[in-house]
Amino acid sequence: MTTTGNIKKAVSLRERIAWSKFNSFGAKTEEEYREKIRHMNHIDLCSHAIKYNLDANSDRKRVERSLVNEFRRAKAQVEAELQQITTAKSTPKTENAEKILSFIKS
Repeated sequence: MTTTGNIKKAVSLRERIAWSKFNSFGAKTEEEYREKIRHMNHIDLCSHAIKYNLDANSDRKRVERSLVNEFRRAKAQVEAELQQITTAKSTPKTENAEKILSFIKS
């Protein structure tokens, strides 16, 4: 396999890992997530909060608010990681990198 193919696989894997961290919430948007937790009973809600190391001993509204804040934080983190991946894809190669790549290809 070519070096370019390996790089594409590595980037694709990094993207998948970033999204897999976020997929544990089971929703793509904040509205979907709010709807999901709104339909949970209190025990399920507390169990879900514990999964993210949040305090589940508070009243329902406070637990929901903490979960939504955690959702926002995780989504922002994933978006930042994906932005770094995208930036890395579009960053022009330096002269030294060009020399190394041309040596590998030959």
